[in-house]
Amino acid sequence: AAVTRNPAYASGPQHVSAHDFSCGSGRGRGMVVSGRVTMNLTNGELTHNCGGGLLARDFMRDLAVAGTPAPRMYKGYLWNCPGMGIGHLKLRLSNTTVANNTGSHGAGVMLALVFSSDVVIEKSTLRHNLALYSKGIAGEPFEGNFTQSSGGGIAVATMLKKASSVKLVDTIVHGNMAGVYGGGVALEGPGRVTMERCVISGNLCCGTGAGVYGVDANVELNDTRIEGNRVDQLEASVMHEGHSYELHRAIESLSYTIDNQEALGPPSLQDYNNGPSGSRLYGNGGGVCIRLLTNLTMSHTVLRDNHAYAAG
Repeated sequence: AAVTRNPAYASGPQHVSAHDFSCGSGRGRGMVVSGRVTMNLTNGELTHNCGGGLLARDFMRDLAVAGTPAPRMYKGYLWNCPGMGIGHLKLRLSNTTVANNTGSHGAGVMLALVFSSDVVIEKSTLRHNLALYSKGIAGEPFEGNFTQSSGGGIAVATMLKKASSVKLVDTIVHGNMAGVYGGGVALEGPGRVTMERCVISGNLCCGTGAGVYGVDANVELNDTRIEGNRVDQLEASVMHEGHSYELHRAIESLSYTIDNQEALGPPSLQDYNNGPSGSRLYGNGGGVCIRLLTNLTMSHTVLRDNHAYAAG
């Protein structure tokens, strides 16, 4: 079945399959999947959406779960109110192009997983997506939370003490941009994320971790190439979908300066993406940047020709 309406919604419990589908040129997310859904998407396109390509989360908004802290990458009312349809999300995205979308977290794909869910993205391409929380258009005032400009290609936020699994297999993440973290891939939370035979290349961010950025994450890289990514101060604007964006202003929106930071002590998980403890570490990790409690395993993986203006 072809999915042509935009945005397209699926909420659980239900089973959904779409082949040769297209969700594009919309004013919100191209596709939103919520709750206990089993979904198989093949040979499709999620392109040119101004709210991002795909948002998949294994909860809905109806009932609150007390004491469930949200990862910084997905903080807000949507995370704090999971309810009906909660549970095991099973999503497989195959032979699909997610391209030229503009959004905040996870401009191409955003995964928010509280429970034991499984996501596989295989033989797909995530390219030329822009993560910037704000209009960010050159010449206009910058508005928005700078921390919400992460994961140009894909962002994954998982819940503490829950066992979700996300796999990228034979997938290309290329030419994506983010205002702050993870031009290609941004990860937060302990759910296992595996990248196998993937290419993470030509991605750009202004903050940290242009290729892959992880905080308190669990990451495994197998037979993967991370090359040609760069962290850049970007004094000039960049073009995306016919508009000129000032990505570097996401960093400038931070209200603290280097002069305030000496007495702050080391960063902590509580304030890492908010306030000065995050700002002191910009400019690092052209290829990969991991922080705090991240567990990183690499096998037969190549890091080449990545650049950062500070270190790494």
